[in-house]
Amino acid sequence: MQNQVPITRASIRKQCREARNALSSNQQLAAAEALASHVIEAINHDNIGSIGVYLASDGELSLSPLIDYCWRHNIRVNVPVLHPFSKGHIVFCDYRPDSEMVNNKYNIQEPKLTCHALTPLHELDVILAPLVAFDDDNQRLGMGGGYYDRTLAAVTPEHKLAVWGVAHQCQHIPSIPCEPWDIPMNRILAF
Repeated sequence: MQNQVPITRASIRKQCREARNALSSNQQLAAAEALASHVIEAINHDNIGSIGVYLASDGELSLSPLIDYCWRHNIRVNVPVLHPFSKGHIVFCDYRPDSEMVNNKYNIQEPKLTCHALTPLHELDVILAPLVAFDDDNQRLGMGGGYYDRTLAAVTPEHKLAVWGVAHQCQHIPSIPCEPWDIPMNRILAF
């Protein structure tokens, strides 16, 4: 009998990161355009005026077409910035075409943090969260830093904030071994 290798969060991360990084630039572009079309429909239907997005890296599904649409239609765009004082948390900052950008400690671009650019979570209508893997129960597996889980733990039903995980279809697995602190997504958008 052959030994069964246990499925760990680390092995899932490795497998799904490799899968998304193996996608061609045409596959990446098609997924980005399909996602933008889907979210634009939701924006128009649900009257979304402020959206939290991420700036893609490491094969993540690009939100550039969606961001461009939001800028052209006066929808407030916000991106996560590493919290300067609360380790392991993020804050959302206004993101515009002329935002001054800096690289954070993970070499990911983010707007330079200023007080007037901060957007409290209760002012966001929806957050599109990046992920490494997702499952049939809308569980999200991130890169392992816990930034989104810690930040989203403060969201209450009064916030009326929707959190949608965003991924390529190749990042789907049937079940993720969850931890008590994991925050499930309201929806998963996979293309």
